[in-house]
Amino acid sequence: MKKKFNCRVGYSDHTVGDLASIIAVTNGADIIEKHITLDNKMKGPDHNASMELKDFHSFVSKLKNVFIAQGKYEKKCQDEEFKTKKISRKSLYFSRDLSKGLVLNKNDFIALRPAKGVDPFYMKKLLNKKLSKNVKKFQIVTKKI
Repeated sequence: MKKKFNCRVGYSDHTVGDLASIIAVTNGADIIEKHITLDNKMKGPDHNASMELKDFHSFVSKLKNVFIAQGKYEKKCQDEEFKTKKISRKSLYFSRDLSKGLVLNKNDFIALRPAKGVDPFYMKKLLNKKLSKNVKKFQIVTKKI
């Protein structure tokens, strides 16, 4: 609906508890309607499925945490990650000794630390390519193979 109509999507929650709204948010709802009441035991059609005020603050906190936990579509390093980025990232290495002319497959590579060469996401571009030289086990992979 968001893409088709270029609009925000909401969920009107008339269930007991907060689970349905939380699921709606994880499925893309940006806006939640939830009835509140002073007391679930009051007379009237909505009080039984409404949320009491004492539970509403916790409900809102849970929804905010869902948005935070989902993150953003944009992937970028957080400030805390920059410190460990170089030591935690991996590069492609050859998994065994290989001879010139061999056609490469996924079993010929292994992702290891440190990240001094080709990113493992680049491996698909190397598959079915012929080696232009002999390589040794644990030799770092370069784009010119």
